[in-house]
Parts: sequence; structure tokens; C-alpha cells
Amino acid sequence: MACNPCLIIYIVSLLGQILDENPHREIYLTADHGMSVKTRGIDLRRLLGSEGINAQVIPIIKDRYVAHYQNLGGAAYVYLENQEFIREARDILQSFSGIEAVFPQEGAAKKFELRKDRIGDLFVLGDKDTVFGSFNTIEVSVKIRSHGSRYESAVPIIAYGSKTRVNYQRNFDIVAQMGI
Repeated sequence: MACNPCLIIYIVSLLGQILDENPHREIYLTADHGMSVKTRGIDLRRLLGSEGINAQVIPIIKDRYVAHYQNLGGAAYVYLENQEFIREARDILQSFSGIEAVFPQEGAAKKFELRKDRIGDLFVLGDKDTVFGSFNTIEVSVKIRSHGSRYESAVPIIAYGSKTRVNYQRNFDIVAQMGI
């Protein structure tokens, strides 16, 4: 989806006004995620179901902005009906093309700083071309821009008037530094 040029001009003019009125103010501009083109969709629930494992799958993108990414994201939480199948489910998912990594709940919580009580039994990441969602078959072709995988984690941070030189690794590092 193309950006609206009028909106961009409006935002730039607002930033200019803020800077004109507050020349000594520190201003940081960032996004919450990057976006990239995705061409492959995988229905993880159907994939596991085809191997006899019942699960609920929640893509991490589940919001009202369906025009942009149709609730298809590059990561998903998998809640297994039967905990005895965690290892088997992980093996099935990891061996399927388009799936880059599968983490058990504990490992995902540590590695990605997620709240363990809010994620599934498994956390699944797609490769650079893949999104997860509900489809009529295990695998479909898609053409959308979405996020959620590791490939959208690079997000520019523009700092104006910063009084310190900090190499921010994440956009929320700015907020942490300011004590907000």
C-alpha cells in the first residue's frame, strides 16, 4: 500500500513547527516495526492437524487494520491441545519449508523478552517470505506487506537535538533512557 503524500507533507510540516517553536527540544522519530513483502502463507493449524496434532494458532498480528496485512504475520503462537506432543509438533514445524525457527515457550520468553503467560506452547517465526494465518489449505501464495518476522526488526530511529550519543538497539530503548 502506497503512503499518502498529503499525510507525509502534513507530518513533516508538524515536525517543522515543533522544531521552530522548540529549537532546543530533543525529538525522536521511529516506528514500531518494519514491513516487507510476503509471498507465502502457511496455516500452522492445518499443518499440525495433517499430522494428527490439534492446536490453536494465533498470528501475532491480530488487529483491526486488516487492509494492510490481513492479520497475516511472520510469527505465531501455537497452543497445543495435548502437551505431550510439544516435541513432535516442534519437529514437524521446524522441518517445514518457510518456517525459520520454532521456540518452546520458555526459550521464546527469554530470547524475545515476552511474557510467558501470554504466549503459546511454541513460538514460530517465518522466513523472509512467509506469513502465518488461516487458509483453506496448508500453504498458499500471497502478496502482501506485513511484519512480525526477524526480517522486519530493523527500524530507523531519527534523533534530533539528542544530547547524548547512544547506539539504540531497539526503539523502546529511547523511552527507557529517558525514564518514561
